[in-house]
Amino acid sequence: LMVGLQVERYLEERSFIDFPKTTAIGSLSYYISNYEGSNFQPMNVNFGIMDPWPQKIRKKKEKNALIANRALEELDALTRFF
Repeated sequence: LMVGLQVERYLEERSFIDFPKTTAIGSLSYYISNYEGSNFQPMNVNFGIMDPWPQKIRKKKEKNALIANRALEELDALTRFF
């Protein structure tokens, strides 16, 4: 989906959409593009590769819900580019 959107924008000579690392697609594309180790291992998206929540949250379920809601809000803000 992300590649399709970017190709469409390229063909229309529009600027690319920069998905932030606080979103699932942004963090996964960042992980793939910026891996610096010697033994790259593909992975599915997970909360571990997304930008962390700024404050310490003890309950994992609560922290993940906050991260997920932040990602949805940022994706909503990006819809103006589509």
